[in-house]
Amino acid sequence: MKARKLTYLLTLLTVMTAACHTDQRPTDLMDEEVFVDFLVDAHLIESYYALQGGYRYDSLVPDMKASYQELYAKHGTNQEQFDRTAAYYQEHFDEYKAIYEQVIDKLSHYADSLPPAEPDDEPQEENQPRVVMPVGLSPIQHEEN
Repeated sequence: MKARKLTYLLTLLTVMTAACHTDQRPTDLMDEEVFVDFLVDAHLIESYYALQGGYRYDSLVPDMKASYQELYAKHGTNQEQFDRTAAYYQEHFDEYKAIYEQVIDKLSHYADSLPPAEPDDEPQEENQPRVVMPVGLSPIQHEEN
């Protein structure tokens, strides 16, 4: 008899907990459009630094951190809000998939607008790194106070 009451109580508690659970989007997350644009810019930054193959990764870290700080400023956010937003979307796969479809679409349009690559006229020395800046990716401008 006790086991039956305990089972009933646990079932009731489970139903009540499930009924009270709301899956609302927290209000302190980045706006969806801002998140998409942030991810596009972040992928461009990451690809830029990936092209710096002649440099050791650890020598690029300070520049990468500075680039991300500028990116946060450009989009009016910070790392904590970005992390919360990314964590939310990782728990909501369908929404995250829709976000990344937009990111891929924007990056595809960006890639389609690039001019065709031209061969280098000057041969590069074997040990000299080649620095390539993607067309249209310019340093983020800050307003001076």
